Amino acid sequence: MSQKAIYSEVTSSLLEMVASYGFELSCLHPPEPNSMGGWYSELESSEFAIAVSQDRSEDDIGVSIGSKLRRKPRAHMRGPWSLSHLRGYLEGSPEHYRFDSFEKQLDWFRENAGILLDSSLLNSDELNAWAGNASRRIFGLDSK
Repeated sequence: MSQKAIYSEVTSSLLEMVASYGFELSCLHPPEPNSMGGWYSELESSEFAIAVSQDRSEDDIGVSIGSKLRRKPRAHMRGPWSLSHLRGYLEGSPEHYRFDSFEKQLDWFRENAGILLDSSLLNSDELNAWAGNASRRIFGLDSK
């Protein structure tokens, strides 16, 4: 399947899944001849942004979710969080969860959308601390 076909299928599958939550396409960067296959799409609702992308150097397709609401006035925005981060955190793992495919990410997102589309979760201090520790583990550094 061509990169453009994958891009189109992935973006439309994700949009179809989240349209009932008020999401619409807001940003499209399809694969271009000079992009070496990389692409990016963003879907937004009034409260959340979902990004889906494929890096030009990898076959993996990543999905991330962020809240557009700040946890307090003028606070730094947190996220967006990859589904790998969110699944690892929610399942109590010390590390990010590794999905085998985009389809498995989409299935897990569909099953957990009610939990994931929660600004208090996405902006929580606990998720932020967990993500820092998980990232330090990936790079072989001591976690706190």
